[in-house]
Parts: sequence; C-alpha cells; structure tokens
Amino acid sequence: MRKRFISLFAVFVIIIVAAAPAFASKDTSSDAETPHHVIDDNGKLSDKDRAALEKSAAKVYGTYGVDIFVYLSDDVIPHPQSAGEKIYDSKSYVNAAVIMMCDPDDTYVCAYGRASHIFTSDELDGICTLSEGQKGYRKIFSKFISEVGERLNALGVQPIPEERLLPRLVDDAELLDGDEEGKLLKKLDRISEDQQLDVVIVTKYSLDGKTSTQYADDFFDYNGYGFGQDHDGILLLIGMEDRDWAISTTGKGIDVFTDKGQQYMTDRFVPYLSNGEYYDSFVEFADLCDEFITRYDETGVALDYGDMSERKPSAFEFARSSIIGSIIVGLAVGFINAIILMRDLKSVSSQTDARTYTVQGSLKITTRSDLFLYNVVNRTARPSNDSNSSNSRGSSENNGSSTHYSSSGESHGGSSGHF
Repeated sequence: MRKRFISLFAVFVIIIVAAAPAFASKDTSSDAETPHHVIDDNGKLSDKDRAALEKSAAKVYGTYGVDIFVYLSDDVIPHPQSAGEKIYDSKSYVNAAVIMMCDPDDTYVCAYGRASHIFTSDELDGICTLSEGQKGYRKIFSKFISEVGERLNALGVQPIPEERLLPRLVDDAELLDGDEEGKLLKKLDRISEDQQLDVVIVTKYSLDGKTSTQYADDFFDYNGYGFGQDHDGILLLIGMEDRDWAISTTGKGIDVFTDKGQQYMTDRFVPYLSNGEYYDSFVEFADLCDEFITRYDETGVALDYGDMSERKPSAFEFARSSIIGSIIVGLAVGFINAIILMRDLKSVSSQTDARTYTVQGSLKITTRSDLFLYNVVNRTARPSNDSNSSNSRGSSENNGSSTHYSSSGESHGGSSGHF
C-alpha cells in the first residue's frame, strides 16, 4: 500500500513539472498578442515610459478609433513613408493609424488608412513640429499622442462601430404611421439580408447645422451600418426643416448606385416626396435599390450602363407623359385648323404699296417732314455663373460614381437636393 502511494505521488509530481512550461508558454503568448504601439529599436525608453505611452495610445484608439504608433530607430530611415506603411500593414486589425518615426537625424509623421483622409499634410507637419519642441523621447511621444487626440476631438471623429446599432428605418421626423413603419422596416430588412447590402432610410427634422451629405455620411458611419469589411450599403436621408434629401453610398454601394443611376432613382421617388406621399416614396426607393443590386449581381454592370427603356414607367411618369402627349396633340390639331381658316379668309393678293387702294388724283401732298416717334432697344441678359445648386451629383459627363471622404475618413458616393 505504501509503495502504491509513493508511486502515485511520483506520477503527480512528474505531471506538474511537465505542465509548468506549457502554462508559462501560454502566458507569454498572451502577452505577445497584446497590440504594441511603441516600437523602440535602440532601447531609449524605460519599461515605465513604454507602459505610459501604450496606455495613452490605447485611450485615443478607444475614443476615436484611430491607432497611434511611435517608432524609435537606431538607424537612419531612408524611406519614412514605406517604413511606416510596413508597420501599418503588420497590424492587420488596424484600419486607421498615425505613426511617428524618429531616427538619429530626423522625425517623421505619416497617416495611413482612414486617417490619411482625416489629417492634411499641413496638420501632420504641425503635430510633428509641436512634438519636436519637447525634450526627451518620452515627452516627444507623449506630446505627439496628445496632439493627435486633440485634433481628432476637434474634428468630431468617433470610432466606427463593428455592428449595426440602429434599425434600418429611423423615422425621427414621424412621417409614417405605425403600420407603414412596420411594413417598410420589414421590406428594408428583407432586401438588406437577401442582397447582403444595407438599405437604410432616415428621416430627421433638423440636420444640426450639417449639410445633408455630411449628415447622411456620418449617420451611416457612426451607427455601424454596412455589410462586410467595406461596409456595403446605401442610405437615404430626409431633412424636413429645409426639405432636404441625400443619398450616401459606401463599399459595393458606390459601384452599384452610380451618379446616373442615382439620378434615375431620384427622378422616380422625389416627386412622391414633393407631394407629401412619403410612404410611397420610400417604397419606390427600396424597390429600386433591390432592382439595381440584382442587376449588378447578375451582369456585373451598374444599371446606368444598361437600357433604362426596358423598365416599366412609374404611375407618376406615365401620367406626366400622357399629359405632355395630350398637350402636343392638341396644339398640333389647333394649328392645322387655324391654317385652314386663314386660307379661306384670303380674298385678294397682297400688295407692295397703297396705290391700288387710292382714287387717282384725289391725294395731293404739299408739305413733307420727318417726325421721330420712338426707338426700339433689344436687351439680352448676361449669363450668370451660379455655383449654388440644390443637387450635387459629381461629374455627369462620365459614367461611374464620384466619391468623397466623410469626417471619419470613409469613402462615400452619393447625391443630394431639395424636394
């Protein structure tokens, strides 16, 4: 019995000794997976300095969604932009980064991903200049991280959520009743899930001082809309205060809904908005989105390159065409009748002077003079170059989509106007 106990105890000790390296290895790998924002090749920073800088950089990322890295090299960096790009590419989870690189000769600041569209080159130079005014690497890097955070705060940049935070229908302007809202949300959810591209409708009374395009872009970005890594989607915004509408497209949505395609869509649903038929307008918009995405997936070509005449006209277009056609036919018939009546009234031929209508010798002119009666001046207005337009669609001469960057640095297409 005693021998058996000793044997079991020996086996237990062997298992514990063998497992110890495995536990140690697990702890080490966990530390290795922690994102490091400080890269110090020449060991100029203490562990305490590194920990403080890591904490500051992580705080900025958590607040604004932009990563900050500092790289301290013991060799001269011949190509800073490329060196920073390698650091950025090595962090696969990062989609926006600002990097400061220091070598024995100089200091550089570069932006990558979304951050390259948030910061101008002048702003980056200013941040670098302010940071270089500090003494000691820790103070330089600390000032750099602080300046980036303050600039992001001034721009109102927020982190982009990884998941959708709001429903695909947000009717804050209360343009729909409960039944209409329920049916429309169900339609938007069905189209979005089937097509794997978010179709969103948002109504607001006030746009808080932003343009309709700015508001639409930010609402899409900061509420987590969009499928996949590229945030594929389209959003229609209605602002009732100034009767604005705006479309914002992202990811695949930029390719599907081109400038000409959006013009065709707005010609279809905006008349309903003007008539106060909001539910019909939103249903028309949703159905058009569904059709445009299906066409793109089946052919690989956006609908504006195809033949628009293949589509059935809407009730509004049909009524408008019928009215215009009736007016043209009526004018043509009236003109023909007028010509016939005028021909019947002609009893004599036209004369070049009044001699035919006078009695010979009955008129004697004894005095002649010229009397000025009036003059005629024709005026032509000078064309005005009015750059203010209620509808901004980018280039109309080329097919495709014009794009711009939102406050978050995301690329968007879209258009806007009034109804």
